[in-house]
Amino acid sequence: MHGLLLSSLLALPAPASAAGAGAEFDARLFRPASFSGAVPSISGGEAVRSPRSDAANTRWGALAEELTQKHPEIPAAAVRKVFAYLQDNPVPNMRYAGIIDMGKPSNEKRFYIISLADGGVESFLVAHGSGSGGGAEAERFSDKPRSHATSLGIYVTGEEYEGKHGRSLKLEGKESSNDNAESRSVVMHGADYVSDEVASSGELGNSWGCPAVDHKYRDRIIDRLGGGGVLLIYSAG
Repeated sequence: MHGLLLSSLLALPAPASAAGAGAEFDARLFRPASFSGAVPSISGGEAVRSPRSDAANTRWGALAEELTQKHPEIPAAAVRKVFAYLQDNPVPNMRYAGIIDMGKPSNEKRFYIISLADGGVESFLVAHGSGSGGGAEAERFSDKPRSHATSLGIYVTGEEYEGKHGRSLKLEGKESSNDNAESRSVVMHGADYVSDEVASSGELGNSWGCPAVDHKYRDRIIDRLGGGGVLLIYSAG
């Protein structure tokens, strides 16, 4: 009986690598049906890659490169940060993304809305919070309650509502530098102190921490970024 069992075992085909065929171990064949995670890496074997994720990475990288070449006015580090976030965190609105460059003065159009379909860019005026500096330059940033300052970092847009400034858009902070945004009522809204006429004086007025925009373009901006779009408020300093 034991001799028969041993003979049967010896008759089983050896793994291809042991047989000298040089084939690599395929971890997918040994993954339990209930396992929903990534295939563990195998020493000496090539990682299993997803063609879909590779294509996405290539697309984001190509679009980022195109943007930095065609629009050097947008900080390249900000573009890379937005696209890295989108690559790892697909959001409901993948049509547009926004970048506000707080390194520029408020009388310049420092709010960039980027079409994720073709890389087109629109630019707008935007105010910073009075707690970040009462003049044209944003000199400091804070997420503390009642600081009235602008908070840096990645945001995802939330629901729209009608407030004291009219149509407004809630913002959800996604980093430790801005995760008090909702409790501070930091939202996107229109403001009379943001316009080409006001900017011609050398600086815009200040909000209480909100990225306030020109009433004339408020709806255009909200239509593009609303419904779960990504916004980055950025400063190189």
